[in-house]
Amino acid sequence: MGYIREMPSDYLNPDREIQKHGDILPHWQQGEVMQFVTFRLGDALPVAKVKQWIEQRGIWCLNHPKP
Repeated sequence: MGYIREMPSDYLNPDREIQKHGDILPHWQQGEVMQFVTFRLGDALPVAKVKQWIEQRGIWCLNHPKP
């Protein structure tokens, strides 16, 4: 069965114009559609994992210098 279901008008529609602004924290707006916000607290990740990622990034940057 093939039918096209129209996207509800109260959510972001990728086929309509989207206003984008902000460089560090980009914002997408589209008329009066519903929006959501995601927060990540500073202590939401385990310290050991963050240290591991920082170390891995340092190693990667040493092996892949900027052009």
